[in-house]
Parts: sequence; C-alpha cells; structure tokens
Amino acid sequence: MSGSVKVDGQSLTTLSNYFRELDETAANGYRTRLDSVHISGDLTGRACPQAGDAVKKAMQALSANVKDFGSHAEDICAGLRNTAKNYSDTDSAHAANLSNQGGDL
Repeated sequence: MSGSVKVDGQSLTTLSNYFRELDETAANGYRTRLDSVHISGDLTGRACPQAGDAVKKAMQALSANVKDFGSHAEDICAGLRNTAKNYSDTDSAHAANLSNQGGDL
C-alpha cells in the first residue's frame, strides 16, 4: 500500500500523550473559562432578560460539551495506551520465542 505508515508501541504511546495533554490543558482550560462567565437575565436587566438567560444556557451547554470532549480524549488516550502495551507484550513474546527457537538449533 502506497503511503502506509508503520505503527509501533512507541508511536501509539506518543499519540496517547497528545490526547492526554489535550484533555488536561485545552479541555480543562476552556471549561474553566466557560464556567467563569456568569451572565443571566438578572444581569441584563429589564431591557433583555431573555438574551441573558439564553447566553447563560448556551455557556452551560458549551461547558458540558467541552467536558464531554475531554472525557472522549481520555478514552482515546486509554485505548491507545492499551494498544501500545499489547504491541509491546507481543513484541516481547515474539522475541522470547525466537530466542528459544534459536537455542534449539
């Protein structure tokens, strides 16, 4: 296959670290900022209370979506780490098998 990429355990671990950092820095940082915005109909006063309440609801929805995004990033990180471990375990098992078979020669 043209343009194919070889995947190994170290590559998967590196990629999993990216998703962990994405959750820890970006997702948590954005969520903290979104949660710090406090706008409601009470703040926008009599002129436009519906707009203030709509903004509050939108900010809460954004915060929840960012939290979900972070959770998905954590899931991807865990999956990649487990796959990397499986690669490593398989490589070790094959190396031991080759060593044992080589000793029989």
